[in-house]
Amino acid sequence: MLKLNKLAFVVSTVLLSGTVCFGADWYVDHNSSGPHDGLSLMTAFLTIQEGIDAAGTGDTVWVNDGIYHGVGNVDLDFKGKAITVTSIKGAHLTVIDCMGTAAAVIFATGEGADSVFKGFTLFQAGSADGAVVIQATSPTVSDNVIRNCATVNGGISCTSGTPVITRNHIFNCT
Repeated sequence: MLKLNKLAFVVSTVLLSGTVCFGADWYVDHNSSGPHDGLSLMTAFLTIQEGIDAAGTGDTVWVNDGIYHGVGNVDLDFKGKAITVTSIKGAHLTVIDCMGTAAAVIFATGEGADSVFKGFTLFQAGSADGAVVIQATSPTVSDNVIRNCATVNGGISCTSGTPVITRNHIFNCT
């Protein structure tokens, strides 16, 4: 009986202490052979959207350097998740090429400040609403380079919400 009481004390102490649990890491590399390809201890996905879909609250999706385009790499949808999607080596080496037909990321499903999109070059957005589209949400968008976008609303479009938009550089967008 004594062992059970000690266990109950430890469990209740941990639950009451407010211990913060860190989220999981997910890895995206368009050059990998898919999940569990041996590149790292993290799961590797071929597209950014696959990483987002796998992630849960508090998780980070790490995107390896390279040029990402096409289905699964444009019109990204966080689906309301409080996750971070970030490049590993920074915007100068990690590009989302929208190829003149799409947005890079669309926030439209209740994202808050804990939904973070960081460290990419967003190139040739073709969505009428911009490279980053924010609709009645409040994500964090930082440290991105947005360039060569021919859109109606420019590089970042926000229709309602209170997003945190910091340290983004926007060039040659019409």
